[in-house]
Amino acid sequence: MATVYFTAASLDGYLVDEAGSLDWLTSRDIDAQGPFGYEAFVKTVGALVMGATTYEWLLANEPGPWMYEQPTWVMTHRPHLIADGHPVTPFAGTAADLHPRLVAAAADR
Repeated sequence: MATVYFTAASLDGYLVDEAGSLDWLTSRDIDAQGPFGYEAFVKTVGALVMGATTYEWLLANEPGPWMYEQPTWVMTHRPHLIADGHPVTPFAGTAADLHPRLVAAAADR
């Protein structure tokens, strides 16, 4: 099983613009079934991990029930950040410390 680092970033290395927006990314006309389609890709993923800022962006911009089926961790020292009802586990260690848990969770799926 492979570990894949998947992220979106602008050429200057940032995910959001100076206004904290992903409009530069979400406004693109991308064929969901094409080579840049996220839906097909995420179905192949066994476990997810994201940073606290990404999770906070999801809370602000994608409210409602949790959108992923996969076991998910958020790397944060703020466990209270996780919204009620989200099956998400906060993790305050390093990516190297979390990796074995991700691999085990993905294998269990």
